[in-house]
Amino acid sequence: MDEGYIKFKFELVDGNLPEELDIRDVNKLRTKVFDLGLIGFYENISYGNISKRLDGMNFVITASNTGKYRVLSPEQFTIITFVDIDRNFVKCIGKYPPSSETITHFAILSTFPNANFVVHFHNSKIWNELKNKKITTPDNVEYGTVELARSILNLKSIADISVEVGTIVLGGHKDGVIVFGSNVEQLLEEIYRLYKD
Repeated sequence: MDEGYIKFKFELVDGNLPEELDIRDVNKLRTKVFDLGLIGFYENISYGNISKRLDGMNFVITASNTGKYRVLSPEQFTIITFVDIDRNFVKCIGKYPPSSETITHFAILSTFPNANFVVHFHNSKIWNELKNKKITTPDNVEYGTVELARSILNLKSIADISVEVGTIVLGGHKDGVIVFGSNVEQLLEEIYRLYKD
């Protein structure tokens, strides 16, 4: 299984999250998604990740391999300060490497100006029901790759990028679904709706 491995180069500056950075909202959101079983840990591999836009294109994202924890400490988040998709390169600040889907989150935040929170979760039922009914990335494009980031950036020409809440099915990443939104309440409402349908 190729799940959970970081496929980009990164420069990690050792540091703590600034004390003034409030991650309670993103942590609360993550815990609710974890409780649904959409983020977790299976056969020694973490799945699912979440991010929050800070300012401009800086964002905070769950660190790699945090799926087994219900509630995360501030040290289990990493701040992303720079992403170069063409070079497959990320600069970040934190104690641990960022999620393997960091450049995917960057592509969503770049494409959808109202996206302030991004959740990538796994669920077979939702994935199968939504594949090719919602926006779906190509089947031959794997998770965490430059190709996936580019396929999301290309949505600017075919999708309504002004949406407040959206769902993207990762066609080449079995069970992978991304939901993004402008606020936690909208995002949770959409995730609960998808989960219950």
